[in-house]
Amino acid sequence: PHRRRTDSCRPEDSARAVLSRARATTEDDPSLWTLYYEANARLLMGEEDAAIALLARFLDANPDRRV
Repeated sequence: PHRRRTDSCRPEDSARAVLSRARATTEDDPSLWTLYYEANARLLMGEEDAAIALLARFLDANPDRRV
């Protein structure tokens, strides 16, 4: 039998928790590609300001990716 969830955790809250745990340090990801992927997720969650800040950090670490 399946158990029903009794908490009121929304999908966005779960996504934020996963993103928080997944954020890498420069030792783990010197090119900071995880910031690029996190920016995409933040954009999908409607967090435009956070997405822009993450992309700025990614582009600072990867200036060759600027178009």
